[in-house]
Amino acid sequence: MKRLMVTMLMACAAAMAQPECSLQTLRGTYVVSYTGVISTPGGSPYITLFGVVSIDPAASQQVSGGVTVTGLGPTAMFIPTAGTVQINSDCTGVLRLGSPGTAPTEIDQFIYDADSKSLVATAVKIAAGGIASLGRWKKIFPMPYAATWAAPPKQ
Repeated sequence: MKRLMVTMLMACAAAMAQPECSLQTLRGTYVVSYTGVISTPGGSPYITLFGVVSIDPAASQQVSGGVTVTGLGPTAMFIPTAGTVQINSDCTGVLRLGSPGTAPTEIDQFIYDADSKSLVATAVKIAAGGIASLGRWKKIFPMPYAATWAAPPKQ
């Protein structure tokens, strides 16, 4: 009987410790950064990406914002970003990203860490070629569209 009680208490504690995630969990404004390598027929440049992106579960394109990418040419490139999010109750999920109004050109897998309010992501497929990159989405505000990432000034 004592063992049964201990086992039940441990099972309850384990169940309470499991995170429960939904699109509402992800709702907010994020600072996004990635580093990695893209493999293309022309070479394998080291790239970095930084920007501000919002996740809004009520929008048809749940992800929107803008990022700046370096490493794909002589100057940094601003890329407007849009896409969708699929999240599982265990806080793992998939991002399908691209330019607004176009089909996704990138697929990322992620895990959401509720303690740090961050997504840790890896790009698993891009239209430009092979990729090896790691990214972090840090929630800076619980509401979407709290900040924007503007295109750099033309030189």
